[in-house]
Amino acid sequence: MGELSARQLFALWAILTTALLLRCVGLDWGLPPTDAETAASGFRSSYSLEEDDALFAAARLRAEGEWGSLHEGLTLAALEIAHAAGYLDADWRDGFLEMRPGAFQRVYLAGRLLSAILDLGAVFLVFLLGLRLGGVAAGLWAAALAAMAPGLVLQACQIRPDSAAALLAIASCWAALDRRMRRLGLLAGLACAVEASLVLQMAGLLAAAARGRGRRAAAEMLAAATLGFVIGTPLLLTDPTSVWREAASAWQPAADGPLLLLRSLGDFARFGLGIPAAGLALWRLWAWLRDRDPAGTMVAAALAGGFLVPLIAQGPFLQSLTPILPLGAVAAGCGLASLPVPYRRWAGATALLVAGLTALRLVEARLAPHPANLALSVLRQAARPGQTVSLPEPEVPPLNPSTYPPGPDLFHGDLSAAPPDWAVTSDASPEPASPANLTILERDYDRIAVFRARPLWLWTTLGEAGAPLDWRTLRPEMTLYRRR
Repeated sequence: MGELSARQLFALWAILTTALLLRCVGLDWGLPPTDAETAASGFRSSYSLEEDDALFAAARLRAEGEWGSLHEGLTLAALEIAHAAGYLDADWRDGFLEMRPGAFQRVYLAGRLLSAILDLGAVFLVFLLGLRLGGVAAGLWAAALAAMAPGLVLQACQIRPDSAAALLAIASCWAALDRRMRRLGLLAGLACAVEASLVLQMAGLLAAAARGRGRRAAAEMLAAATLGFVIGTPLLLTDPTSVWREAASAWQPAADGPLLLLRSLGDFARFGLGIPAAGLALWRLWAWLRDRDPAGTMVAAALAGGFLVPLIAQGPFLQSLTPILPLGAVAAGCGLASLPVPYRRWAGATALLVAGLTALRLVEARLAPHPANLALSVLRQAARPGQTVSLPEPEVPPLNPSTYPPGPDLFHGDLSAAPPDWAVTSDASPEPASPANLTILERDYDRIAVFRARPLWLWTTLGEAGAPLDWRTLRPEMTLYRRR
């Protein structure tokens, strides 16, 4: 840091400030209304995926899963710090569990702020790694691209392990470049304890770092990795079977592997880094491999392992690629720094423009009313108590089942056997409604309302067709049907 000029330090400060704003503006997005009817539904999550897992673990002081308890511990620590600072009340646990107005939202904001801060740390490490690999220019370009990377901005506003996983992944890469084998192993083990999807990425990094280092160094690295994993997953000592069972259930080999790899590459470019930045990253990775650059080869090995995750992870989720996005930003920054200055400026400006506009689209979506809350409001006004409602998920939007009994399952149920009075569909459902049920909805029901956002600057991602599921949950398109 000592070799940076005042101008470069100001640029770094501006990058980190921009990153923080992109991650914190609209941080209270996607929360259901905190009223008696919603509380009676039993719903305590946001409209994001599984955000309530870590909060239930913190509120009940009991792990909700065998794998990932390190992230739950970090979330509990953040909430306790927020309580000590006076932001959360002494009974914040009851405030969350009972869905008290004000307290419920503050618990979510405190948990999400942890993700934003961890992601900001990853952006800073991206700068240091770029500085190490390509100089000051590479570090600043890499940090700027990471600050605006849509995939990182998306995950940093949710209480999920992805931001911690990305931070530990980039820290592991830094240790690998320093040839600190024990430190590398410890960080890699902790990273795998946070998110099971990092196992392949860390395996690629460890293999590249151990090459030519001798058996003793490799053994020390693996021992440290085992220690890091046990620290992050203490249940491994008392109930290893449960840990293995959870990992096996989450990792299911995909039948259409080549197609998934192409889709992952497309998601990495369109929704992860931005298409120009992804192109620069792939070009620089190829140059490192061509020149057999030792440091660049380690980055490439980690990225290659991360790209294989969608072959075994369930669901078309962008979060499975989140840990490799900082490394992609590093590669893109180094690629920009290697270009002649005039070309560098134009290419860098284009990459930042595309990534920045896509990130602003996410911020705009966070600030807008969530379609599920709009659908909930209309249903409460239009549906009569006692009428049945079929939902895309059991609690989205969160209706009190004693007031509005649930109708048949839209995915596997048969609407013709017991037609509901109302139905709601969503393009962010884990799976689409069955064709037979869709036919019934179009034939026997009236479309009362379509809650559809109009995203800005769709050209930056070539539209949103085929967007990952966790991207669509930010603002899904929901349709409300009423039986004729």
